[in-house]
Amino acid sequence: MNFDLVKGTCLALLDDVTLPSKYVQVLKVEQVAVGGLKVDPVQYRVTISDGMQCIPVMLGMNLNNMVKELELAPLVVVSLEDYLWVNVCTLRIVILTELNVVARPTQIVGSQLELLNVSTDPASVLDSVAKYLEVNDALDVVCGEELSSDTCELSTGSLTDESTRDVEEGEGIMDTEVREATRISEKAVAESDAS
Repeated sequence: MNFDLVKGTCLALLDDVTLPSKYVQVLKVEQVAVGGLKVDPVQYRVTISDGMQCIPVMLGMNLNNMVKELELAPLVVVSLEDYLWVNVCTLRIVILTELNVVARPTQIVGSQLELLNVSTDPASVLDSVAKYLEVNDALDVVCGEELSSDTCELSTGSLTDESTRDVEEGEGIMDTEVREATRISEKAVAESDAS
């Protein structure tokens, strides 16, 4: 199958706008670990490239078997069919929920790949994370509270207009992490507003 990697595809994913191409190359697949411990349930972070730029994205847990069966591996070219976009603590997170492997080249397509910054505010991302960590250390974190649209943006992305999906609570794709980060961000903002 023919494919064209197009510069701007990774940036369009980060900005949650129409993609100039649905093809990207997988550069790296790694299991997510926190503090050196593997996350349960298993989640994978994937670095993808459009031939000029690259970004880290999350793989939806519904696609974990593709990694386990070695169908999704470094260097494969995939067609992005559906994804979610989340903004937490100034970080833009893309979660791939549907894709197809279309080619298996033996080398990286493109050269001198630029790693794009996933933060919407790179100058203050450390402050945002520091506030998150301070609040996290100060509180007993209880997950499961509802997401607030004020602090967390969530959208479905797709290459077809008729494909809009509702994200149901408990779907598993980073639910706990997003809820926890959102709740802690809300409390941090409320505490700073109060003082």
